[in-house]
Amino acid sequence: MALVLSSLKGSFLPEETLNQIQDQKKTKCKPKYPCGECGKAVKRNKDVILRAHLNDSFFSHDEQEVDTYFTADLSAAEKEQEDIRQLRVNYNKQCIIANLNINSLPNKIVEIQDWLLLNAINILSVQETKIDRSFPNSQFHVDGYNLFRRDRTKGGGGVAVYIRDNIVASLKKQRGNLLESVMFDLRIGQRYFVLISAYKPPYVDNTTFTSELTLLLDEAFRTSEKVICIGDLNCDIINPLHNNQQGKCLLSICDIYDLDSLITSPT
Repeated sequence: MALVLSSLKGSFLPEETLNQIQDQKKTKCKPKYPCGECGKAVKRNKDVILRAHLNDSFFSHDEQEVDTYFTADLSAAEKEQEDIRQLRVNYNKQCIIANLNINSLPNKIVEIQDWLLLNAINILSVQETKIDRSFPNSQFHVDGYNLFRRDRTKGGGGVAVYIRDNIVASLKKQRGNLLESVMFDLRIGQRYFVLISAYKPPYVDNTTFTSELTLLLDEAFRTSEKVICIGDLNCDIINPLHNNQQGKCLLSICDIYDLDSLITSPT
């Protein structure tokens, strides 16, 4: 019978005996509640959580009492970027203008940089930046873009616009008070137009909104017949009679200035 050196110092055991000991150890060490993904032990009422960040992923056994198996689509971020790239493919010769309520620019700046560095978006307008003058422009810099901003106070409101540095943009005089906005004269090639980026806080009433938006539009149309107004105006134009008829108020303004709404579904 062959002899095999075991982990027991100074002992020599028959191969058959050693195999029995190893089988016993394997049985003893096998977790009662193994993780279905990595095989490690988990508590009876715990499950594995899949966490993902772009192409990297790892498994973690949650320390809280959880019964649900959570998964994150590893391709979600990649798909988002691919969608943005596809915009440029589909509209290769057009100026692409995007708008987003960012709900805190400092917390989303990495995503903003990732999107813009794809070189697909010409102009990005964002609302509720929630920054003030204590935040330097360098904190939000993106190569190839100029940043224009109008801050309120830290923790609320604010608008900002990223414009590619090959677009001639002239920031116009600030108008309005409660309707937070920035307005530009833009030239792209031989095309001239005015761009307004605006945010209307929910507490602004219809009278104030009408007064301040018409002030902006009057100024814009004195410069150009081509005006684009984008932003978060907190007006439901799909159900215009809801919420104190704020949607109806905006539609009335559009009728006065012969503006067409490009929004046809909830955003």
